[in-house]
Amino acid sequence: MRPPRRFPLSRCGIILSLLAVLPGVTFAQSSNPPTQSVQSAQPAPAAQPQLPAKWNDAVRALAEKIASAAGSSRKISIELKNISSLDSSAASRIRLALDSELTARGFKTDAAGVHARVTLSEGAEGYIWIAEIQRSEGIQVAAVSLTRLTNSDARLRAAPMLQKRTVWEQPQPFLDFFERPMSSIPITVLSVLEPDRVTEYDTQAARGPQFSGAWPIPNSSASRDIRGRFVAPTNKTLKVFIASTVCDVLPFLYCVDSPGQEWPVGDGRSSYYELGRNYFKGLSADEVGTVAEKHPFFALSRLEYDHGSDWIQTELDGKARLYKFSTKSVAEYPSWGDDIASVRPGCGGSWQVLVTGTGDWNQTDHIQLYEISDDQPVPIGQRLEFPGPILAMWSAEDKKSARVVSRNLQTGMYEASIVSVSCSD
Repeated sequence: MRPPRRFPLSRCGIILSLLAVLPGVTFAQSSNPPTQSVQSAQPAPAAQPQLPAKWNDAVRALAEKIASAAGSSRKISIELKNISSLDSSAASRIRLALDSELTARGFKTDAAGVHARVTLSEGAEGYIWIAEIQRSEGIQVAAVSLTRLTNSDARLRAAPMLQKRTVWEQPQPFLDFFERPMSSIPITVLSVLEPDRVTEYDTQAARGPQFSGAWPIPNSSASRDIRGRFVAPTNKTLKVFIASTVCDVLPFLYCVDSPGQEWPVGDGRSSYYELGRNYFKGLSADEVGTVAEKHPFFALSRLEYDHGSDWIQTELDGKARLYKFSTKSVAEYPSWGDDIASVRPGCGGSWQVLVTGTGDWNQTDHIQLYEISDDQPVPIGQRLEFPGPILAMWSAEDKKSARVVSRNLQTGMYEASIVSVSCSD
């Protein structure tokens, strides 16, 4: 969801005030703790297991050769034989992918007409896939080869599934939330970051979530579209970044106004917040490793490796851009929303990114999981639908999930959800 189209907090206050005086419409008072809603969202139907990107390229190339050899006929039957080391499940996925490619080219598969016998074989250098296309004029042979893929992200695998667990809802807007177990007593505390305060609830109370305290945040309402987040540098500390204010969450809230303080924006990067707005000024020379023009952005995802790092940032013109240890972008992704978050669920590729949609603040939204392969985003699995706009999304500290703040257009409630990636073998 694009931040310029976020549900503005000032507009929220006006609308809530108007609704409060309309007959038949009621909201919980801010002094009373809202009820907690803990549920598992019904995930989208599981996607079919996917092929690695390079295998898809090979299937596409073989389908193109079969289509060319078939001539004018649009009816074709496929016979597949596997004499390689691939298991039957992998061979089945290749067959399905081949059928899909031919269907996209206008063929009716499993129909009398041209017959194609496809053999999955294997040589010393890798796999060899051979198609014998039999027509009345004779047989034509087409083949593609590809190197054997041995690294962990090249395995055939079931598409990861996104799951949502709603942990909190309330009628008042909030910016972020954080669950943490207390070390001294066996309870879990939910901290909720509102535009002007931090509220805390005991989520394991016998009577349901119980309000345990609230602490005001000074100088936090200067922005017309404020952003804020919780950061946990260690398991025992919790900090708040909101506008130019930085707070330590202790048994009380200790805050300082620090306009010169950089925000942690994700994956080890930091940037100055543009006061009075809702974006970051851009990575510094120290962060990038070179002196160049800064590019303001809304959110950032980063992949670090032995000799440098790549990162994607969603920028003010509505495009996401990929950078490779330089301030000159190497790729653009125009169809992404402005909230992104890195995840490393332990399955699939090394760089996976959760991406929101591009709708308006009065529209439903979704999250799609992408893998970055050869500098291009590859959608994996089915997207996770939300009943309203997503207002904020931050990676969890362990990168196995993300915290998501959204607004339910059906109920009017603001919801806190944990979105995680479920892996299947």
